[in-house]
Amino acid sequence: MRLARASVVHLAALSALVWPVVSSAQLAPPPPMRSGGLAPPPKESGPPAPPPPQPSPTQFTLEAAQEQDSGRGLEFVYFHVEGGLEFAGLDAITKSGALIPSDSKSSSIAPLVGFASGLRLLYFTVGPRFRFAHASDWDLWTLNLDFGWHIPLGRVEPHGEMGAGYARVGHSADALLGAARGVAVSGFDVRLGGGFDYYPTNVFSIGATVDLEFLRLARSSVAILPTDPPAASAFRTSASSLGLTVTACAVAGLHF
Repeated sequence: MRLARASVVHLAALSALVWPVVSSAQLAPPPPMRSGGLAPPPKESGPPAPPPPQPSPTQFTLEAAQEQDSGRGLEFVYFHVEGGLEFAGLDAITKSGALIPSDSKSSSIAPLVGFASGLRLLYFTVGPRFRFAHASDWDLWTLNLDFGWHIPLGRVEPHGEMGAGYARVGHSADALLGAARGVAVSGFDVRLGGGFDYYPTNVFSIGATVDLEFLRLARSSVAILPTDPPAASAFRTSASSLGLTVTACAVAGLHF
């Protein structure tokens, strides 16, 4: 009798321990399933990620230029003053007739001054440029519209220009016929040039330029008076020429 009671007690204790485990197993939700009964693969599976792309040499160059940038900021307006020497050959390429008196030199090295101003948008500039060169027998001045492109490299800035406009030779026949006769030699010019600027501050620059310029000049016929010297007879007919100039200048500028 005692043995039966002990067996009943042991069965009751065993049932109390097993029942919660069975109940929790029955109540636990099944694992998530996808279509077809397959579970999604773990995050760690699949091919390894590709290595990050390496920067190209161009990217290295741009990053180096950015590190060396002077931080001048944007520029919208510029003013330039220049001075130097100009070799001018009024009829260096071709000529037809006597453009200037025969006793005057058609080629000369002359001092030059110039002024320029204009607008700038990023790497490009546009604006007028005036230049005046004084030779021993005549003066040459030009008024051009210039277009330029610039390459900022920190505080050093290489640049190139091209321009075209009006050209005039003054006082070419004053010694022969007098200034009152108004002998005019004029035409147009086309200029190509380049140089560099150095910016010691954000608004001030100094630099140098070298230019090559082609001149197309012409003179109308002049009425000759009996009192004019014999050399003036060459001015009875019109004349024209194709010349060139080579200019080297120092330049100072303000930039805003």
